[in-house]
Amino acid sequence: MRTRPVVLTLILLLAAAGAMAQTTGSSVFTINDASNLFGQGPNVSLNATNASFAATATVVAGTTPTINGIQFAASPSSGVFWEFVFDHPAITTGTFVVDGTTTNAAVTYIANGTSVPCLAGFGTVTITTLTTNPAATTTAIFTNLQGSFQLDCANVPVTVSGTFGFVAATPTPTPTPTPTPQPAPPTNVGVGGFHPIGPAGSPSSPGATPTAPPAPTLSVSGPVQTLLGAVDLVSGNSITLPFATTINSTFASDVTFTATSSTPGLTFAFSPATIKAPGSGTTNLTIGTGENALPGDFLVNVAASGGGLTSTTAFTVHVFCDPPILLGISQPQSTTIATGAAAQLKVTPSGSGPFRYQWFAGHSGTTSFPIDGATSATLSVSPTSTSDYWVRVSNGCGTADSSTATVTVNP
Repeated sequence: MRTRPVVLTLILLLAAAGAMAQTTGSSVFTINDASNLFGQGPNVSLNATNASFAATATVVAGTTPTINGIQFAASPSSGVFWEFVFDHPAITTGTFVVDGTTTNAAVTYIANGTSVPCLAGFGTVTITTLTTNPAATTTAIFTNLQGSFQLDCANVPVTVSGTFGFVAATPTPTPTPTPTPQPAPPTNVGVGGFHPIGPAGSPSSPGATPTAPPAPTLSVSGPVQTLLGAVDLVSGNSITLPFATTINSTFASDVTFTATSSTPGLTFAFSPATIKAPGSGTTNLTIGTGENALPGDFLVNVAASGGGLTSTTAFTVHVFCDPPILLGISQPQSTTIATGAAAQLKVTPSGSGPFRYQWFAGHSGTTSFPIDGATSATLSVSPTSTSDYWVRVSNGCGTADSSTATVTVNP
């Protein structure tokens, strides 16, 4: 089981502890996309007369096969695919609540190498009919699969809903052998990929041209906390978040990561910045605050690019801070020096950094005499006569003025 909702293509869902089962047959796949997330209109309806279908399962090995992943795919035309993915520890009939941790679901439209995913953060998937072949281990596990879904996309403010129905085709009887040699059936039927079916729901004839392999796909996803709300970041500190890439069997390129924010002020660093081919893996993104990062919400976009494809995911970072505070012991202290000597004044603020400093000559609050270049926490001065100094400390949340420090000069 995955720990976050991610979009996986069918061939990648082979579990180490089990086997993948697949069959093809007559089917129906409908989607209500009121916000037109996928760009295919508000309603999509595919059936055996206008699309090819494949239903697969991730099967956990055991005396009685346990299904913990269902994948349903529709191919209305060459190079275009719809994919529905649903994961749960033990799938039976009933309604499952999608929570992005124990139970995951996703719908993806893939066209010409570009994928548009709905990564489901919340919603339900209902399996009304689930009939399998108990003896199946690698092929034709489904004989009947019916259900529906209502999903809220975690990556975009869109809700998609739909129904799916799958009935396995009746196998064509093996013809009686004759002296005339018969062409061997294709070896890949029923064990992977998308296979065309006829209008009546029967498998294509053995002599049909094989369907081309699926176009490469690439997707990137972040941790669950980026789906549940804003990620908190204290000004002056940093946070590190993992981001994972998912690819299909035909993708084989280096993947490079970039991050941007809606307003300036944040810093980004990926480790590693590039995942080597074939491109599947995890990188850690460290987010910090720059000197001019003001409190507020920052919309962060993470992009993974490679092989001519780019996948993005977005989330919100909430930056907050405390204004600078100057306590008695942190104030610059008065001191006495001899003529020609230097006095060292220092301020140590509390609160959320980074801090900005500006020292002034005169009494506290008098800004008529700023000292050029005096913009650090310390100040070195060599007055010829007794003089007063103070410092103003600021950050993104406010300012604080120090008390007056008097430097007395003895003759």
